[in-house]
Amino acid sequence: MNLPDHICEDPRPGLRGGRFALITCLECGKVIRRPMGYIIGMARGGWSLPKYCSRKCYAAAQGRCR
Repeated sequence: MNLPDHICEDPRPGLRGGRFALITCLECGKVIRRPMGYIIGMARGGWSLPKYCSRKCYAAAQGRCR
């Protein structure tokens, strides 16, 4: 699966061997960890992939938060 530049697969497995994705926030640079199944499901369902770590960063990126 082709992932955007801000999303990469985490080399560390979960407690039971699960795969995770590392998402770098485009606003603040914080790295968050989400299950890979969540990311794959969003991509297959046609949803936009996460780009921000929080609503605050999303609002700042949209220019609504001053």
